[in-house]
Amino acid sequence: MNTKNLTLLFKTSLLAAAMSMVVGCSDNPIPTSSPTAASVDAEIDIAVESAASNGTVVTVADGLGTGCTLKSGDLTAIEVDATNAPGQYMYMSTPTEPLTATGCKDAHTGADLPPMSAPGSKATESGLKKLALTPLTTMVKSYQDAGLSEADARARTAELLGVTDADLDKNPVEEAANGNDALTKAAVKLTALAKTLEKAGNTDPLKAFATATKTKTATTATIDDAVNDDTVIESVVTDSTKRAAAKSAANAVKDAINENSAAQTGDTLLDTIAKIVIAVQKSSVADLTKEKIKTNSANQSLNDAGKKVVVITVDTDLFKAVVEKKKEDVKNGNTVGFENDDTVKAKVEEKQKIVSGATAGN
Repeated sequence: MNTKNLTLLFKTSLLAAAMSMVVGCSDNPIPTSSPTAASVDAEIDIAVESAASNGTVVTVADGLGTGCTLKSGDLTAIEVDATNAPGQYMYMSTPTEPLTATGCKDAHTGADLPPMSAPGSKATESGLKKLALTPLTTMVKSYQDAGLSEADARARTAELLGVTDADLDKNPVEEAANGNDALTKAAVKLTALAKTLEKAGNTDPLKAFATATKTKTATTATIDDAVNDDTVIESVVTDSTKRAAAKSAANAVKDAINENSAAQTGDTLLDTIAKIVIAVQKSSVADLTKEKIKTNSANQSLNDAGKKVVVITVDTDLFKAVVEKKKEDVKNGNTVGFENDDTVKAKVEEKQKIVSGATAGN
């Protein structure tokens, strides 16, 4: 074979090899990586952080409500830290439906708290948002449930309690430190009134109280007037045999709060009326006379928890701890707090399929 033929053979072999490589590449494309449990976990971390950063912090019962079940439609709020941040809860989104809090205990007094509520949030901005759920917001929501518009419900609540419209969205404990004693007294007076009327057999006394006082009259203009009105008491206390005692007790609680706290401000005021709430909690309706309330309240002790105002932002350790805890919860399939978050739920389902497939393969 001459040199010319050898060269031709070499070129032909080279071309055949190149074509084989091209065909091989087209038949077997470069494989792409499939999602793994670890890669989905990383995506869950990002989704939880994003949701929390645009969520809503709710202060319940002036920063005193611990152990609450806090709902807004299907959404469930997460308690931040009952010991270090009592009364602070987080929604992982914006709770647009009405808020309800049940099963709460007062961190300061240990007393059971009546059910509380508030209208849903109207916030549209991004970032961490804040709401307050207090006896005042409960009264506003109760007036709305009784048929008033939101504007009228707010106006009637402010009038009933002797506070401003702006006060209705504030934290009464925080306002005690700012010298807004009227707001602090109004919030505790509502709580004490609710506890008193509960003892007469009404499980949701503020709702019944709102229905009976939504129309202002000469004898229902303020809360102090209303507890002395027979028509109001008849509406709230359905058992006629308990009405006289309930009316007497409600007036005794009102008088004890007004007289004991008349010259007090700030923390001293807060402690005095908090002790009255404990005395009401521990007493029967028959024992709720003004003098007995004064005597019994003086002997009560208070917990330190709940008196310090806690502020939560995305930079605080409390916020970061909640986020880290929820990351682990979601990775383990617990989507409480993310009931309406399709992104997070989809990632949880994706991870479960990966884990199930790996288990089946093994």
